[in-house]
Amino acid sequence: AEAESEGESETEAEAEFASLVDDGPLLAPEFQIFTPKFFINYVRLMSNLISVGAYYPCGNQIGNEVRYVSENGKLSPVCTVGKLRWEERDTLNETVSLLDLLLTGGRLTTHTRGTVVRAYESASEGGRLQAAQQAIVLSAEFNTFGNPLGLETVRNIPSWEPPKAVLRPYKALVYFHLGGGADTHNLVVPQECEIYDEYVVARTNLALTPEEVHTIGTSGQRRNCSTFGIHQALPMLKNLYDDGDAAFFVNVGGLARPLTMATYRSSERCMGLFSHSAQTTGAQTLKCQESGTGPRGFGGRIADALASGSAEYQVYTFSVGGTAVWPYGFDVEPKLVADDVNSLESPEALLPTISNITMQKHGNVFAEAFVANFLEAVQSTESDVRLALERSSAAFKVSSGASSGLVTDYRVQNGLQGQLKTVATFISMRETRFAERDFFYVTMGGWDNHRNMKARTNSLFSTINGALEGFVAEMKAQAVWDSVVVVSASEFARTLDSNGDGSDHGWGANHFIVGGGLNGGTVFNKYLEFVKPGSPRDLGRGRFIPEYPWESVAVPIAEWLGVEASQKQTVFPNIQNFGEGDLISVDDLFAGNSSSPGNSSSETA
Repeated sequence: AEAESEGESETEAEAEFASLVDDGPLLAPEFQIFTPKFFINYVRLMSNLISVGAYYPCGNQIGNEVRYVSENGKLSPVCTVGKLRWEERDTLNETVSLLDLLLTGGRLTTHTRGTVVRAYESASEGGRLQAAQQAIVLSAEFNTFGNPLGLETVRNIPSWEPPKAVLRPYKALVYFHLGGGADTHNLVVPQECEIYDEYVVARTNLALTPEEVHTIGTSGQRRNCSTFGIHQALPMLKNLYDDGDAAFFVNVGGLARPLTMATYRSSERCMGLFSHSAQTTGAQTLKCQESGTGPRGFGGRIADALASGSAEYQVYTFSVGGTAVWPYGFDVEPKLVADDVNSLESPEALLPTISNITMQKHGNVFAEAFVANFLEAVQSTESDVRLALERSSAAFKVSSGASSGLVTDYRVQNGLQGQLKTVATFISMRETRFAERDFFYVTMGGWDNHRNMKARTNSLFSTINGALEGFVAEMKAQAVWDSVVVVSASEFARTLDSNGDGSDHGWGANHFIVGGGLNGGTVFNKYLEFVKPGSPRDLGRGRFIPEYPWESVAVPIAEWLGVEASQKQTVFPNIQNFGEGDLISVDDLFAGNSSSPGNSSSETA
């Protein structure tokens, strides 16, 4: 009952809104969602509408409507095409004036009108009208209401200068958020021990049988559990585990300080337990006792520390899966990119227009906010949407499999594969970007399975498996696998018991970490000692208080990336609340350090 009172709901909508950085401009709701990903898709849509018309892929044709007719006993698609048919007038001035009237109600400023004229004049024969239309639809006048009140003041747009430092060995962290509360009790399951017997009793119809897992060995776990099982849909994780390139960290979740059943009511704890929005934010800020995104994300704070520390690393953070607090620091802001930025038509032709459009300042607050957000979007993706635009040109179409800096024949069949392919593409350009440390946020939704959970989880894990296969193969081909880490996370796990066909919002969870530089092949932290109903850490229905904080794995990753001892308190504000035994040692987690697994104070298997 407590879960419902503290925020449990079946919808994932609040988790989506939670990903928005809530201290952003609130002038109008539109600016809350005006991300570079939105911008890329908007520019692509309008550019394609103007240059191609309304269309829908259909065989070897395109069309804006698909109809089916019977041919030889089979239904075959028949496509139609709708194009914009407005034609130029006799003179350039008349053409631009009529476009201004039709598209903005005659509100183009002198500066914007000049930009439209230059776009028209610089375009090739047959494409001039389209170039003028494209320039107008990028303007503040087209996208906002009222008199734009164009000012004579010119906006100072700083040029991007690449760092001149000699690059040091590269490292990258990929934070993989499973949105909705993933059922990680079925990610890795104890086998051949008393805990498994309790797990079967508690999970009932959601339990995995020994035939539904890939068996792995470990040691040092509770109650003689020396064998675990990885979900059958994740053979890639099994292979990586056997190779020492994957590990699991268990019994983990959002904690402000250690908790037990005795201290649960009286001690400081996370805000909004069991709420998608609160726990998503808390897992990404690692200051879950505070609501909101004020503390920024721990990925961004790590980046801040690396950039400002004695080594002064060249650091970049990226959000490939939309807006999220995790990659935001106080000094470092993420470059937000879309996994489908490669489908703009002739983007290089738009760059001069984009530069000119964002140059003028406006007295109209909405027009100025639009241009400011536009400019931020342009600058925010490896100087930034410019790079994304260039990537989408004919010479650099990632999605088509053409030359992109990738080594493998990287295929994409779903959104997660697309996100990881984008990550792989940016990693392939690490030297061109002068990058020494990269942070990538990727996400995958669909985990809030109050119904049909076992089948849905199987499908979702299968998607992860395929995405990891392509990404790991590419990282190995780039000879950078030893320098890349992918770590999974979710706002919470599910209840261990079944609600009949699914499970509900839980707390403590189990997750994976993969990378070529790991001391893998082990299960870190101690698995729950008891999972039967009424267990010492069970709040009810198998909703377990975790014994280990997210910091247990985040801290050693930060140390591996280069965070200094003097910076850890700033990067991890709750770290003073936990002892050494609550954190995995960097020497245990990563190969190449002095220790092997099990030789530090952290509890490992």
